[in-house]
Formats: sequence, C-alpha cells, structure tokens
Amino acid sequence: MWKCQSGSGTYLNYECQEFLKRKFQDKSMSVERMGYLRKAVDILKQNNNILGSYEEILQEISSYVTNSGAFFYADPRLPCNYINYLLNEKLRSKGMHNHTSIYDFFKKFVAEVYKSEKGNYHADKMCDIDIKPLDDDIYDKMTKLYELYNLYDVLKWTLPSRIKSECKPFGKMIRIYNNTIKDLTLQDEELVKKLLTLKEMTSNIPLPESKICYDRIEHFKEPKLYNDLKEKERLRKEQEEAQKAIEKQKQEEKRLEEEQRKQQPEQAAQSSLLAQVTGGALGIPGDDELSGTSTEHLRAQSLNLEFPRGQKHSEGSHFRDPSTPLLVHSMEQTEFYQPGEKYPERDEGGCCHITARQECIKIKRIFFLSVFWRYYSRGCCYF
Repeated sequence: MWKCQSGSGTYLNYECQEFLKRKFQDKSMSVERMGYLRKAVDILKQNNNILGSYEEILQEISSYVTNSGAFFYADPRLPCNYINYLLNEKLRSKGMHNHTSIYDFFKKFVAEVYKSEKGNYHADKMCDIDIKPLDDDIYDKMTKLYELYNLYDVLKWTLPSRIKSECKPFGKMIRIYNNTIKDLTLQDEELVKKLLTLKEMTSNIPLPESKICYDRIEHFKEPKLYNDLKEKERLRKEQEEAQKAIEKQKQEEKRLEEEQRKQQPEQAAQSSLLAQVTGGALGIPGDDELSGTSTEHLRAQSLNLEFPRGQKHSEGSHFRDPSTPLLVHSMEQTEFYQPGEKYPERDEGGCCHITARQECIKIKRIFFLSVFWRYYSRGCCYF
C-alpha cells in the first residue's frame, strides 16, 4: 500500500514521514544524477553567484528531487513538502534561513534539476512551487512532531526483551508530547489530530514497565486548551443554529399572518356578495322589516288580494297547488301547519285574523321559498 497518497497537509502523518525518511537517508548519487546537478548549476551560474557553502546543500537537495522511488510511490506534493522542511532545517543549521533570495535560488535549482532529468517542465510534478521559508512557529511544530515520530520508532523497533528498561526515550516522548499539545488552539487542529493518533499508536506497542520506569501511558495529557476552545466553538454554533431556527419560525409566522390579512377582505367581500345574491333572489324581507309590519297594513293588503294563477278564493280551500306537491308535503311536517286543525275565522276581506297571519309570517321566515311567497305576499294565507 502506498503510504504517501493522502492524510497529510502541513504536517506529514507517521506512515508518510517514516517512508520518506528512509528513502532520503541515502544521499549518495550516481554519475548520471550528478550530471543533472552539474547541468543545473551551470545554467544558474549565468545569472547567480553560487557560493561554495551551497555545494553541500545543493547535493542533498538534488539527491532528494531525483529520488524516483520516493516520487513513484507518493503524491508529488508530499515528498516536496518534506524536501522543503529538510531544506529549511539545513539552512537554519547554517544560519542562512533569513534570506528570502536563497529560497528563490533553490526554487530555480530544483526546477532546473527536474528539467535536466525529465527533459521538460511538468508543473504538477515539480517541487519548485513548494520551496519557501517556514515561519518559526510552523517549523518548530513540525520539528517536534517528527522528533516524536522518531522516538516512537525507537520504542517500536526495540526488542521485547529490552523494552522493559527503555525509560529514557519513552519519558522524552511524553515530555515533548505534553509540551507541544498543551498550547495548541483551534488553528492547530491538524496537528492535534496527528498527536492524538500518535498517542493511540503508542498505547498499542510494548512499553517500559511502570515498575522500572516512572513514565507510563497515562502521563500523556489531553489537549485541554484545544478541547475548551472546541467546546466553546460547538456551543457557539449550536446557539447560532438555534437563533436561525427562531428567526425562521418568526418569518413563517409573519408570512402566515400576512396571508390571513390578505384573505380577510376577500372573505368579507364574498360573504357580502353571497348575502346580497341570496336575499335578492328569494325576495325575503329581514326580521326588522317583518317586525315593523303593522296589523293595519296587513289588513289593507288583504283587502286588495290577488290570487295567483287565476285561482278563486273558496271558503274551504287549503294551501295546495298541483304544481307544488312537495311544498305542501313539507308544510305538513312543520309545527305551524297541522291538517285538520281549525284556524280562526276569516275577516271580511277573505284573510285570516291576525293570529293566523302571524303564523303565516313564521312559515314564510322558515321556508324562504319564492314559490311559497306567492301565496302570502299580500300578508294572507289560505287553508
């Protein structure tokens, strides 16, 4: 399995760093690879003053970038990342890391070495874009992480018969780990995860016995500052989500209220129109109009009686019409009309007395039928 394909960003994971470290340990170069170095230096000499102190660094960097085994089994960005770290480490050891122009020179150098070897320029496979100065904070954290990887290797590859007394590397590992992780913040999340992974890996290998050594796995500390900040960040996000949910609910309630306000005038207009259409079609007077009808007015109307359909008033006639059998049947089921009941005598105009007329009015108000209204529109009823 290729160990340098993913899982690394600013800081290499253990598998990738361990793989590249072994690949770059051998700095010897073949005659062919030395030829790439010389050709690149000759090209750069035309426009750059190459100091003698550069020779050792040039050879080391050339051995890294022409190591086909390292690049064949890795994403090019990861070995280039590690090469840049090794370059910064070398320049710092010589006190040359504060000069930006030096990094510009080495960018050009690794590009020329690659073109001398490959015969062309391939931007996605070259290391020139990764050559840059590392600030002190990033460099120190990378150095501590890779030192922890080295100490883990010491414990991992120590024979079981000897690991019981290997207190020194184990204790050093715990001290570097705790000093590094205690000050890490949210911006160092990648490094925190790398350290926690290393701690878990360490717990799965044979370790010195606590009877012999003071240090033990429980002495690895948790990233307290990071965890506190992480919890605050989690609570902040939860509060933001809750506030967004409240705002969304308020907006929805406001939208519903707006819809209701818009619908109220429409509903009122529909109700008004329905009332007008219903009242006009049936010709039914309201309660006030009925209650305001005097007895004298009803009697006056009865004197000027006109019978519908040319029918003559007969003494014993009942309210029946061959064209309205259902209406008569409906009347007979009401509390106001009972067949066989004797109603008051009619007056001289042929209309019922006022009591009978009032019963007619009640019937009129219940049925609301324009057909029925024809028979007592004059205020009279006939049974």
